[in-house]
Amino acid sequence: MYRITTPTGETHLTEKITYVRQHNSSVFLITDQKRAEGVNYHGVNYLFADGAQVHEVDGGDEFKAVWDELDAAYREGVASAYDS
Repeated sequence: MYRITTPTGETHLTEKITYVRQHNSSVFLITDQKRAEGVNYHGVNYLFADGAQVHEVDGGDEFKAVWDELDAAYREGVASAYDS
C-alpha cells in the first residue's frame, strides 16, 4: 500500500501508484518510477517538484491507527454521555 502526501497536507492511501511525467507538449504521460515527475491519483496529478511525496506503508498499520483514533473518540463520547 502507498500513502500519497500532498503539499497542502492531504493524505491518500492506494494499492497501486500511477507514475506520470510531463511531455514537451504539456500533457502528462504514464511512466515508470525512474522517470516519474509525480503521481496521478483519481485523475489529479501530484508533482514531486511541488512537494508531493509517496511512501510505501503497511496498510494494516495505517488502518489500525485510524481505528484507534475512532475508538478513542467513541469511548470519550460514551463516557461523557454517562457523566451528564
